[in-house]
Amino acid sequence: PQRVLHNSQVPWANSHICDPSLVKGSFTHNGQPYSYALYFTTDTGAVGGNNEIGVAFSNNGKNFTAQNNPVISPDPSGNSAFYGAGMSGVAYHPTTGKLQHAYLDTSFNPILRLRESADGKNFTPTPPLATQLHAAGRLGNDGQGPDIAFNPFDAHWYATIKNNDPNGIY
Repeated sequence: PQRVLHNSQVPWANSHICDPSLVKGSFTHNGQPYSYALYFTTDTGAVGGNNEIGVAFSNNGKNFTAQNNPVISPDPSGNSAFYGAGMSGVAYHPTTGKLQHAYLDTSFNPILRLRESADGKNFTPTPPLATQLHAAGRLGNDGQGPDIAFNPFDAHWYATIKNNDPNGIY
């Protein structure tokens, strides 16, 4: 394997980066066009705690340029002393042209969250929080490692999660 991003390339990272999710699309960063966005988790405090989600961009999938600040942070009204925000699953929605971003945020209960972005850097909550709570309840309280995909043939979203089961993926 070839390393494509190191925590030293991420100005706000403390000691590590992990949980990559790569998506192909059309992105602009610092006035330059890019073809790939790589989302990742990094700690901003103690190792493994107070995590945030960052993004880096590339045209060849090998040389990435990281944004200077996180794109998703733990909810400030919750308790970010735990894991924080991380474990991204990102997918492109061909109908809306937007990215859907599933991730964990342990500052809240339930911890599974969903956000949307038109540019890959600025995310807004979607769907409404009440819908997120209902969906997260169905997935369980520990939906670790979410990943999502949109199937344009049946117009359905699909998700996989660990769901606190070391022996299975749901």
